[in-house]
Amino acid sequence: MPGTGGKGKFYRVNVRDKKDFVTFRNHDIGEKGHIERLVGKRAGGRWATVTWLIDKNEAHVTNGVLIGDSPEAKEVLKKLRKKPILVRGDVFKSSPKMGVSKKSN
Repeated sequence: MPGTGGKGKFYRVNVRDKKDFVTFRNHDIGEKGHIERLVGKRAGGRWATVTWLIDKNEAHVTNGVLIGDSPEAKEVLKKLRKKPILVRGDVFKSSPKMGVSKKSN
C-alpha cells in the first residue's frame, strides 16, 4: 500500500474503505501538489472522499496524530470527524463528517 514505508512526499489520511468504490478521481485542492483529494464513485452513483493526501511540508506528526501547519491543511483536517491517527509509515486513519458525499450528474 502506498505510504506504508514512510518515505513518500505525502501523508495519506484514509477516511473510507476503497473497497466500497468502483472508480476513482484525484483532485488538487488549492495549489497544485500540496493537498490532494481522492474521491470514489460507489456502484449506486454517489461520490465521496476516500483519502486525503497532504504534503509533508503542510503538516507534521505529534504523538501519532497528524497536525496541520498550513491554513489549507488545517481546514482539511477540521473537516474530519476524528483526528487522523497514525497506522503505519505515512498512513493515517480517520473518518469523514456525515453528509459530505454527493450524487453524480
